[in-house]
Amino acid sequence: MKKIIISALALVGMCVMGTESKAQFYAVKDGVIVYQLEEGTVDYIALEKPIKTDFVGEAVDMGLSVKWSSVNLGARSPEESGIRVAWGETEAKDVYNWSTYKYMQEGESDWKYVNKYQFQDAQGGTCWYDADGNFVGDGKTTLEPEDDAAHVNWGGDWRLPTLSDWEEIYKECTYEWTEQNGVNGYKITGRNNGNSIFLPAVGCRRPDYIEYEGLFRGYYWSSSLVASSLVEDCSSYYGYILFISNGGSLSPWGCIDRCSGCSVRPVCPAQGATHGHDAVDLGLSSGNLWATCNIGANEPEANGGYFAWGETQAKASNSYDWSTYKYVIKGGKDWKDINKYTVDDGLQMGGATWYNADEFLGDGKTTLEATDDAATVNWGENWRMPTAKEWKELMNEENCTWSKTSMNGVDGYEVVSKITGNSIFLPASYNWNGHFTGDGYYWSSSLDEYRSSCGSYLYFNLYFNSLGLHISDSSPVSTNYSHYSHYRCNGYSIRPICPVQK
Repeated sequence: MKKIIISALALVGMCVMGTESKAQFYAVKDGVIVYQLEEGTVDYIALEKPIKTDFVGEAVDMGLSVKWSSVNLGARSPEESGIRVAWGETEAKDVYNWSTYKYMQEGESDWKYVNKYQFQDAQGGTCWYDADGNFVGDGKTTLEPEDDAAHVNWGGDWRLPTLSDWEEIYKECTYEWTEQNGVNGYKITGRNNGNSIFLPAVGCRRPDYIEYEGLFRGYYWSSSLVASSLVEDCSSYYGYILFISNGGSLSPWGCIDRCSGCSVRPVCPAQGATHGHDAVDLGLSSGNLWATCNIGANEPEANGGYFAWGETQAKASNSYDWSTYKYVIKGGKDWKDINKYTVDDGLQMGGATWYNADEFLGDGKTTLEATDDAATVNWGENWRMPTAKEWKELMNEENCTWSKTSMNGVDGYEVVSKITGNSIFLPASYNWNGHFTGDGYYWSSSLDEYRSSCGSYLYFNLYFNSLGLHISDSSPVSTNYSHYSHYRCNGYSIRPICPVQK
């Protein structure tokens, strides 16, 4: 098969001379014809490097934590499809399959050889597990900026939406199947302010054709790898998508092979460095501001999502145990199988994997890295989870008063600064380790330095006043709210913090 490769700097044109003439194709640069050929002499024309999109959409405020682009990446109007890219790739191409996927071992064409963005999915026989079944992958589950098509093409603060961003669309907006300029899709309207965007249903590329084109389906990438039991048989070769169809379906929990070509609808921060999330200055000496809401919530009294310690995505309610925990060895079902964030805690007699007899083999890490911090991953680089010390600062009676109260029918604690008079509300958030309770559980980013199996967290009980504050050294601070350590696989709420904004 013969083809012509033309530089991406050139423009390809076509001219038809009468009904009996063959089409003439021209490559034009700076107004000058640099190449000419006649129809029938080649099978197709391909660009040496796909042209990136330079048109940037309007940022639409729908009253959410991020603003949404008015158009798809590569489109100039809301109903246009724009370009389709594979997950983690930044340019369009001719063929979408594993053999052309960017993150494959050289010479391979099977999903088992994906060589970037891998998690512990128990997929034996893959390049992210060694011959002994040990996980050797990178543990990355969210696209880095250089692999984010929206950021690479549009620059600035533009990026692909995360799974949480799509979930917010699902929870906080209305959606209506409609037609715009002859194109079917969903009109998404923010409940808070009535502003809207249009998502065209334009199918996906898989492998060298547009699948479901004209069948009223749409596929929109998130930046999140499917590393959650929200999706059955999750694996490192799936990426989360928003799936839409004319049957009234709109789901942020769809998934598809990473090598597929899907649409991109970029997002950007709603305001300032806090990415649209409100922060309260309590006048603390650390300079930290505390968020008004939990991750996954849009109101102070809402619970939001539940996260295992060190994981960045919520899971199904019955999926918070060691067998589903991100940081255990393949097949691990117990705390002793943890393989990241381990300290010399003397648990070698219990069979802990971070010991070889009495020799400590662990990493000694006691604070979550940014890539494992749910606040940073979901809300942006200026947000993070509070450390145990920062929870202790909030609880210090010289800084704040804590009062049991209710907000819109939800019980919890109001924390009022003695310095600024500002306050935040912490709802009794329950926990997801297979059952609900009526207490409050909030993770810190700190490991219990005496037990690698546990993370430090805030706990309060609204009905009993017999608890104290304990952070490894068991030093009490108060009698009705406390800071404890508990199993890292449990699902608790997260209340982010950020530095004072200049």
